[in-house]
Amino acid sequence: MAERTGRVQATPTGAGPRRTPADVRRRVPWARFVLVPAVALSFVLLALPVAQSAPSHAAVILRAPFGGKAYLGSSGGTQGCHVSATLWSTPAMNRSSGRATGGVKANATSCPSAVGVDTAEMVAYFGLYSHTFSASSGLHNVTIHWAVTWTSTVSAHPNPAVGSYPLAQTYLTVTSYFYDATSGTYLNGPMNGWHAGNVTFNGTTTFHQSAAVSIFFNETFVAGHRYQVETWFSATSLLYVPDSGSSTASSNMNVATSGNGAKLLSVVIH
Repeated sequence: MAERTGRVQATPTGAGPRRTPADVRRRVPWARFVLVPAVALSFVLLALPVAQSAPSHAAVILRAPFGGKAYLGSSGGTQGCHVSATLWSTPAMNRSSGRATGGVKANATSCPSAVGVDTAEMVAYFGLYSHTFSASSGLHNVTIHWAVTWTSTVSAHPNPAVGSYPLAQTYLTVTSYFYDATSGTYLNGPMNGWHAGNVTFNGTTTFHQSAAVSIFFNETFVAGHRYQVETWFSATSLLYVPDSGSSTASSNMNVATSGNGAKLLSVVIH
């Protein structure tokens, strides 16, 4: 009988009502895999600045050491047999330096007793809930700066090499929101973002990459209200293998060791 395990919801550290990672992923459709007719692919989607008016407010700048609390969590699930999804490096956020880390991996082998397809996915979340701050009323320009270095390995070997192919994928996403602690509501999130991923259907490829990530958007604040920045990385390891034959797939995302990691540099509000 094929084994099934359900998804485990992330439980990030922080107080008050919070938008969960699962909620965010439903709002970010490009944070899922896309089947493309290629053997191996590395892609990066960069944030594009939105139109911004000239700032006329005193700046609020958040830098290390950051107040607030770490945003940490994980989620994952498997379907079928001969599959595994592992959080091999527990998500961490050092508020003194702004450094955040996490590592995930998944493995699968075709299993005739599975139903249709064998799947595995693991996601690590690591970032910051800032301390609360106030700002003057009106429209403000917001820029959130991260630096990140990561290594990902994706491997897929179809057997037989016809028909349905296995898929192995990793991707890395930045998500940011403002929370109005006075009203207990979220403000509209940025309409831009940053996403990088690697995928293969046949073969093994390792990518080592670095990026300077800047998210630009406009936000309207109300004088007298207290606000929090929520900004975090999602590191995902995902794979599928057909239930027939003896195909294999594995994926590993390292944002934790061997010089890899993310660093929150600043949040600047004009």
